[in-house]
Amino acid sequence: KIKAFSNLQYNHESHLKIFGLPLLSVNLGFDDPGGKMRHAKGIIAIGTSASGLIAVGSVISRGLFAIAPISFGGLTIGVFSISLACVSCLGVGIVSVSCFAFGYLAVGIVAAGFKSVGILALGESITGIIGFGKYKNLLFNF
Repeated sequence: KIKAFSNLQYNHESHLKIFGLPLLSVNLGFDDPGGKMRHAKGIIAIGTSASGLIAVGSVISRGLFAIAPISFGGLTIGVFSISLACVSCLGVGIVSVSCFAFGYLAVGIVAAGFKSVGILALGESITGIIGFGKYKNLLFNF
């Protein structure tokens, strides 16, 4: 249980529903027994844990557009992300712009992918300072 958020309890769901999901769902905090994270689920979801078309979580989020320290979805921003396109510290995706990037197109300090750009680049077609790959555009060749 994270003590900083232990006293923060808030819950709101809009009355307007689209495909059975509320347009806006806000659910912050932790449940007292066991300290389980509250989950916001809606078209626009904001919470400790959030799932929706647009999801913003303070810990984890899942959605087409997701922002949280741990995020999964289509387009994500976070510390750790798995998605189609991500911006993060550690990212896995078709397009990954991260410190440690893994994907088809990877851009980062350490980048591994079919096409990768980074200080250390690994892949088929690479651009970087140091790298290993078939087609190279490097500052130092190995």
